[in-house]
Amino acid sequence: MEARATLPLLCPQPNSALRAQAHDLPTTYRTHHPIDVRSLHAPSSRHPLIVTHLWDFPAQLTQNHLFFLVRMNSLLASWGVDGAWLAKATFEANLLILFALCFAHSYRTHGRTRTLREFSAGFVLTALCESLGVLSGAYVYPGFHLYILATPVGNPASWVALVYVIMAITDHLLLGPSYPAAELASQTRPEANSRPRLLRGSAALTLLALASLDATLALMLDLVLDPLATIYNWWIWVPDAPAVHTVIAGSVDPYNFDHHVWMSTPENPFAEWFAPFFEGGHRYPTRLFGIPLINFIAWFVFVFIFSLQFRWIESRKEWSEWRKTGVLYALVAADVPILGFLLIAPNI
Repeated sequence: MEARATLPLLCPQPNSALRAQAHDLPTTYRTHHPIDVRSLHAPSSRHPLIVTHLWDFPAQLTQNHLFFLVRMNSLLASWGVDGAWLAKATFEANLLILFALCFAHSYRTHGRTRTLREFSAGFVLTALCESLGVLSGAYVYPGFHLYILATPVGNPASWVALVYVIMAITDHLLLGPSYPAAELASQTRPEANSRPRLLRGSAALTLLALASLDATLALMLDLVLDPLATIYNWWIWVPDAPAVHTVIAGSVDPYNFDHHVWMSTPENPFAEWFAPFFEGGHRYPTRLFGIPLINFIAWFVFVFIFSLQFRWIESRKEWSEWRKTGVLYALVAADVPILGFLLIAPNI
């Protein structure tokens, strides 16, 4: 693949200053992975470790972080530690630890049945939809050690944990610490007036407001997470190139991991089925910080739908625990093909 600079912030024609920066960047500054750290040394005067313009942000952010990685790799090597292995292993371990901590907190706060229902349903939904995205050719998760289907185990585990934390924050912001989330949605006449005026007396409005704030907080998090993820090779998006509609061989530069799995989209019926939606290539041409716009739309929609469904089910106090679990899993079964199609097929 030809090495070239990318200016992903919705800026199709770079100005002269940015073209000069692009010319001076190291050799493998690509759309999917900005800089090859093996060719990165000290920052020059043309690449200060200060972001001076928003348009320069992706390039300078990448340069700064990978310059730091080079120094860290040198330090680890002096201690006899394989930095490439440690980077992925540490990331995976942290995701699973986050899941375990949130699971334990929910178990203690909400009990076994609700915790198992929420975490298992969220895990299954994310694992299936993310795997569908990978098999469709939209992106890959290269170099991890533990996978479920086509996605690393840590990915759905961390998604459930993050949504759990976000929902707890939303409950605190909108409802206050004295209102457990499972009880508030079913209340139509709260005795106290500490509840926001918008939410008083309306269970439906309460659910919509909570789910909307959940999705907004998740989107704000992803605006930071996804650009960093592509820099550190946590996941790699399909290149925006002619005649390319999947992650082809050579798209991933394994500069910081040594377990070469899921380096490209394998041949599979899902990739063939979605291919006509991206005829001619240039899949997901609208990108923000190098990330397809559809990704951020998907984050908002995914969290909104899951939060709304889960909160609605937990508000049904007259339902048995078995009924709540059955309804949630029925909704998840319907969500996978519907959301999978609606959030993969549009070429925006």
